[in-house]
Amino acid sequence: MGIGDFFKPKWRNSNREIRLAAILELKDQAALASVANNESDPEIRQAAMDRIRLEELTDQTLLASVAANDPKWQNRLIAVERLEDPKALAAAAVSEKNWVVRMEAVKWLEDDETLRGVAKKDENEDIRIAAVRGLTDPEALAALAESDPNEWVREAAVEKLDEPELLEKIALSDESRWVRLAAVKSIEDDALLSKIAMSADHELVRKAAISKASEEAVLQKAAKDDRFELLQEAAQTRLAELIGEDA
Repeated sequence: MGIGDFFKPKWRNSNREIRLAAILELKDQAALASVANNESDPEIRQAAMDRIRLEELTDQTLLASVAANDPKWQNRLIAVERLEDPKALAAAAVSEKNWVVRMEAVKWLEDDETLRGVAKKDENEDIRIAAVRGLTDPEALAALAESDPNEWVREAAVEKLDEPELLEKIALSDESRWVRLAAVKSIEDDALLSKIAMSADHELVRKAAISKASEEAVLQKAAKDDRFELLQEAAQTRLAELIGEDA
């Protein structure tokens, strides 16, 4: 033992065995994080890691290391929950093998480039949808809404669109009625709603448009002449609502 060791805490002692014994008793989380980051001896580093309460850890370097390397997915999940580093979160969202941990990383991501990649490529449908819901890039959302092969990913993208012409196109032509319904729900332009109410080829899509439309001529025609009783009733209900709004 060197003379300098008398002025150091035992966990920083030059003697390996003293350091290890001290780590096994140490409760100071900041000190344990320092050892886990800086100790050259792998056994002592691991001993420090084993005593760290991840739920209390704030050291971002160490959290990133746990998120990337810990063999237990539960520990990686806790680390990701506490991560603030965008690069470490992006790495977890893209490279993590466990889907629960990937999902947690995606929930905290704000990077459109990474979210766009996850939305296109992740093997898990729910994670792709979560990535879409985090996206803010209108071009990426439009591309996903128009051409993604997964209808639920398209639906999530449509829910975030505010381009009337694109929403009209999707409402009239998407192969999934659920995506088309999502598009109608996002449309506020009354002329477009009236057009969809008259021309959509799926009765539920037309019903959704009728239930939002305000052009009385269109509604009266549907209420009187539509071949589907369901749509006649929807038009009558909408007309009654408009009369109530004007009263």
